[in-house]
Amino acid sequence: MASLLAGATKTAHHLATSLLSAAEVKVGSTIPVQVPVKEDAPDKTLTFESIKGKNVFVGVPGAFTVTCSEQVPQYIKAYEEFKQRGVDNIYIVMVNDVFVAKAWKEQLGSHSPVRFIADDQGAFTGALGMLFDASDLLGAPPMPHARSGTFW
Repeated sequence: MASLLAGATKTAHHLATSLLSAAEVKVGSTIPVQVPVKEDAPDKTLTFESIKGKNVFVGVPGAFTVTCSEQVPQYIKAYEEFKQRGVDNIYIVMVNDVFVAKAWKEQLGSHSPVRFIADDQGAFTGALGMLFDASDLLGAPPMPHARSGTFW
């Protein structure tokens, strides 16, 4: 059963990567800085309006997925190298609630300043044109504002 789940998760990640590779977000792109996301508490939002400098945003289809749980630790491990190259912050953004984001960061053993951001309504990801419905593979009810396998 575990290998079946791992295979399905890798397939979902591959599908997401394939679909999102056509997205218009590129290095140097402007992000939707006024869209609220969460980091510390479900009733406390933040926006990226006040961030300055050079930042890395890593979007993942979902916390705890096999492929993402293999890739995100590499950003955590390389945090100091990113800092030496002039990067101010690394943000891991996921369409999950703040509790899941915090639990995933803890499970990954991240004591680094890499920030795990919960886009619990998919608004930030949707504003980037990268929201897709992965409910068939990752669970949860289908998202009413995302079409299966397509961009919002």
